[in-house]
Parts: sequence; C-alpha cells; structure tokens
Amino acid sequence: MPTEGSRYFFYTPPGRYTVAGLALMAATLARWALDPALGDHLPYVTYFVAVAFVAWYTGLGPSIFALVAGWWLADFFFYSPRYVWYPHGNNLAHIVGAATYFIVGFSSIAVCEAMRRAQHRSERDKEWLRVTIASIGDAVITTDNEGRVATQNPIAVALTGWPQHEASGRPLEEVFRIVNEETRGPVENPVKKVLSEGKIVGLANHTILIAKDGSERAIDDSAAPIRDAHGTIQGVALVFRDVTERRRLDQTLQQSEARKAAILETALDSIVTIDHTGRVLDFNPAAERTFGFSRAEAIGREMAELIVPPALREAHRSGLARYLATGEGRVLGHRLELTAVRSNGEEFPVELAITRISGKGNPIFTGHLRDITDRKRAHDHLQFLLHETSHRSKNLLAIIQAIASQTARSAGTIEEFEKRFSQRLQAIAVSQELLVNENWTRANLDDLVRGQLSAFAEPGPRLELAGPPVFLTPNAAQQVGLALHELATNAVKYGAWSLPTGKVSVDWVMSEDDEQCQLSWRESGGPPVTPPSILGFGSTVIDTLVAQSLNGNVTIDYAPEGFSWKLNLPCANNILRMS
Repeated sequence: MPTEGSRYFFYTPPGRYTVAGLALMAATLARWALDPALGDHLPYVTYFVAVAFVAWYTGLGPSIFALVAGWWLADFFFYSPRYVWYPHGNNLAHIVGAATYFIVGFSSIAVCEAMRRAQHRSERDKEWLRVTIASIGDAVITTDNEGRVATQNPIAVALTGWPQHEASGRPLEEVFRIVNEETRGPVENPVKKVLSEGKIVGLANHTILIAKDGSERAIDDSAAPIRDAHGTIQGVALVFRDVTERRRLDQTLQQSEARKAAILETALDSIVTIDHTGRVLDFNPAAERTFGFSRAEAIGREMAELIVPPALREAHRSGLARYLATGEGRVLGHRLELTAVRSNGEEFPVELAITRISGKGNPIFTGHLRDITDRKRAHDHLQFLLHETSHRSKNLLAIIQAIASQTARSAGTIEEFEKRFSQRLQAIAVSQELLVNENWTRANLDDLVRGQLSAFAEPGPRLELAGPPVFLTPNAAQQVGLALHELATNAVKYGAWSLPTGKVSVDWVMSEDDEQCQLSWRESGGPPVTPPSILGFGSTVIDTLVAQSLNGNVTIDYAPEGFSWKLNLPCANNILRMS
C-alpha cells in the first residue's frame, strides 16, 4: 500500500518527472509488444498516449520532456537502422512522421494544460467558496435547481441539526422546516419562490426554524438564485441567521418603551425631554394640560421660548451652555422651586427636578415639573391661619382673663364662680365653633343666636327669631355671642324666662343705607322689671363691653312690662357681607 509520503512525492518536481519517465517506459514496452505487427510503421503510436497522460497528470515541463524523450526513444528503437541514433533528415516519411508527432504532441500538451489550469481554477474557486461559506457568520445552504440540498456551512448544520452527509440530496423542506411563530402554520419555501420567480426573496417576520431534534429558533433569511455564465439558474443560496436573542431584546425593548409610554401618559407631573440644544424631544399629556401646548406644537421648539418666563430665559441658556462646556450643572439632581409660564402668558410656581439621560453622544435631559400653585396657596393660607390663630388666641386669652377676673369679683362663693365662669366659657366656645366651621373668616348671625340660646330655649312660643342673613367678623361674633349669653342668663334669673309665661324676641335689621345693623332683645310675660341696684359683670358685658369693643351703641330699657336691649352695630369692621 502506498503511504501518504509516497503519494506526496509524485506532486513534487522530481516526482512528476519520474512519472514522465515511467510513462515513457510503459509506452516503449507497449510499442515493443506491438512491434511484430507494426514493424517500422507507426513508431510514435504509443508515445502519443504517454505524452497525453503526462501532460494531464504532471504538467507542462514533464510533458515536454516526455514529448522530446519519446521522439528520441521511437527514433532509436523503432526506426531502421535500429538501436543507433541516426539523423533521418533525408527520409521524407520519417520527417512527416516526426512532424506529425510533434504537432499532435504539442496540441495534446496545450489542450491538457488548458484543461488542467481550468480544473485548477475550478477547484480553487470551489475551495475559496467552501472556505468563504464556512467563514460566514450566517448559516448558508445551497441547493440545486430542483431544490435539493447541495451544501451547508457549519452554522447551518448547527441550526438545522442535519449533518452534511445526511442533508445532501434531500429536499430542502425536510432539512429547513419553517413555520409561522404566531399561527404555527407552514411558511412558503423561499427556494421554490426563487426558482419560480428568479429573484431574491426574504422570509416574512415571525418565522420559526424547527431543527431535526425539534428545538425551535426564530430566524431571518433571504434566498438568491445561483446563475451560470449564461444566466441560467443552477441552484439557490439560502442565507439565514438565528435571531432568537435579538427577538428577545426587541421584545424587551418594546416592553420597556411601552412601560415608558404608559408612565409618560399617566404621570401626574409634567415630563419634558430636551436635547443638548435645548429643543423639546418629548412632551407628555400632563405637560400639555399644564402649559397649554399640544405635543405637536412643543416638539422641536426651544424649551426656553416655550415654558420659561422671559426673565429666566438667558439664565437657562447660559446654564445649559456651561454644562456642555464644563460638565457642571447646578440644577441637575436637585429639587427647585421656580416660575414657569403657560401658553397664555400666565406665570405660575413649579417644582422642578432635572436629570441627564445616560448614553453615548450628545446629552439629553428630562425635566419633571409639578404645578405647585395650589400648594403655595395652601401654604400661604396656612401661614395666614397660624398668624390669625396666634392673634386670636391672644385675644381670646385676654377675654377669658377679663371674664375670670370680673366673675371672681361678683361671685360670692367658689361654687358660684365656678358655675358662672363655666357658663361664660361655654358661650365663648359656641362662638369659636361657628368661626372654626367658617375657617375663622365669619359667623352667621342667625346661627350665633341659635347656638348661644339653645341651652335656654328653642325657637317657638318662648323664643322668636327674625332677621335677614348677616355675617359677622370673628371679633364681632365673639363679643355679640358673649352679650347674648349674659342676656339669656339674666332672663332666666330675673326676667321673662323666670316664669313659664315669659317670652323673648330677638331680631336684627339692616339700615336702609346698609351702614348699620340693629340687633334687638325684647322680653315679655315675665315679672315686673326694675333697674338693678348693683351692676355686675353681666351688666357690664351687655352695656359697656360690647359697645366699646365693636364701636357700637347700646340702648337698655327697664320698662316694667319687659326688659329690652338694642345694639346699633356699624357694618365697618363688624359685618362682612349680607346675602
């Protein structure tokens, strides 16, 4: 058996000339074998075959050597006189035979050399194609013009699961099984489409390749015809790739974009995205509602001209330029309270937070803006209430201190002081509750009268109420409430309500010019009235204190048939409004 080394020897120059020598030896022996039949005729007949063989298998040099050596051997062995080299130039037959030998020999050498070179180029091109296909990062399958598998590169073998020796010659549908990812229905064979239409085609989206072992992969592919020099389709090249990971990343990206869109759509805060030039890239629905611009109107416009007040625009532009030049941004990552402007020119307070979106290339910034108009208003109102509470608490403490002092002077015992002081505090509490219900802005006079007298009598036979809607200021409500409590206490002790038949009428009217309000208290059906011999704290409240505190005028009548009290109250600083 020839070894690998011996086979390689015949591809070396010495080996090729050895082959030529052996071929000449074989040709010589063959001619000797034919010599009894041929004699001196056709001396070159076997050497033609030897030259053609050497030309085909060894190349140009050994074949020319074989041609010349064959001429010499034929002339030496098979021309008379034999076994001597003798020029036969004067023998016409010999000259014609030698010329024919060389013409046919050189022609054979030329044809074989051309065929060898063509075969070499073909083998080289095939090897180059094989290496190229094997080196391509995509899977490649080639078919013949009947759609049968011809070749696969290693990636195609890995994806289809079909080894080359098993796939070769099989219909493409067996090796390349594809279905629609969503419907699971078969997908049209791209090779058949190429063979029928003669043009490059691609697969539809969502195509799944089912490998030999049943595993599935998402793929993209295209198929192109393989044409010969005459343009005839000889087969099809199918190129495809595994896009499972890319599909997963696309789905992840789509889900991320969908989440982002949902956040932007449903966010309560305005979200505005700008590029490095300050132009708007995105403008969410909350921003549309807040600033009065539609997204289409905002995209592409400079944010400074859109929502930044004129007084702050240059500061915004210089801050952006400074960040682009130095990378320093004073506002990034901080919560700021600034002023923004709506499409109608209205300026309003906002809370702002700006962040840079990480990524390559020019920076992109996203701002979250919250309209804090209501919050600022609530804060201002809270500050006002705190101030008012402080102020009113001091006033209330002063009133309570005065009540305590005056009650102590008129009370004969601790028990009497405790009782009277508690009742008067309750009267203050009624007025305070009404004011709290109105956020310390006003008190309805009708509610005040009813609240102060509810502990003594309800509207009916013993209590009549009448008057238009009138609202008192907080200070007026406290003073009038305390006076009503003292009037009711006196009525129970000494006046109309001390008898079952007694009656009290309370009414209030506004003057024609709406400058004054007159509040009247009239008693009837009680015991005969006589003026008090000693004026206590209650008398001081209903006579002097309320008039002085409210800059009003009090008229008291101790008529025997019934006590009456009138308060003329100026509207200024006491009456907020009538409705």
